Amino acid sequence: MDHIWLDAARNRDGGTMAWLFADDFVEIHPGGEIVDKKQQIDQIMDPRAASKRSIPDDIDVRYTSPDVAVLLDTTTIRGFSGGVKI
Repeated sequence: MDHIWLDAARNRDGGTMAWLFADDFVEIHPGGEIVDKKQQIDQIMDPRAASKRSIPDDIDVRYTSPDVAVLLDTTTIRGFSGGVKI
């Protein structure tokens, strides 16, 4: 699922992300910013978003109930944002 997510983000495939993310989806970004499903998709779909390559590592899925799972990973992001290498 993590690879589907990263492929959809790289391809700016909003339909796949909308299908993949639960309605009550949340993600915690570096720095502590918390975004919901709509905010996450909007950020990824933004044409001003950085050109980047995402490399996931240490993927760990923890199931808490039949309807809830928590995915933890470390993702290294490399690319350019505003002409600056990140």
